[in-house]
Amino acid sequence: SSGAMAVADAQRTQVVRLEKFLSLEDIELIHKVAKAELASLGEVTEGALQVHTDSWRVLYLQNNNIFQQKLPDLRQRILEAVRQVDKNNWCLFDNVDHWNIRVVEYHHMDKFGELADPKHYDLNSLLTMDIMLSEEGAFEGGDLQTEEADGTLKKHEFKQGDALVF
Repeated sequence: SSGAMAVADAQRTQVVRLEKFLSLEDIELIHKVAKAELASLGEVTEGALQVHTDSWRVLYLQNNNIFQQKLPDLRQRILEAVRQVDKNNWCLFDNVDHWNIRVVEYHHMDKFGELADPKHYDLNSLLTMDIMLSEEGAFEGGDLQTEEADGTLKKHEFKQGDALVF
């Protein structure tokens, strides 16, 4: 077993907001690493880049250990934060022998980019941490919403540097 909750059980839990989890310096470093990786990819992506639409691209920073090698301190902070949030809320990690960061997605969306699937969830993940890198006012929309047990969508406050764990 992956230790993951059933979707219906997950819908009854609360999203945990870690306000200002990242500093502006942390965010700048992430952007710098992502831009360098994007520039180095050229035509050969080797699974590191997925182009969903002309307006939405995702760079997978776990590919070729980019995240682990180029942002090790941030990786460690994320691991520790997720572990602490889990310990304080769900204790999912108590039921698994080993856990790690499965995927690290750096999303870049232009004016018309969107992930507008209200039923989207991260399959095979114990927990998800989303971190807002964009500054307020840099885009319209982009709300992180979760489907609740009653079928409604709940919008979560999500500002630059914040992390949401669910």
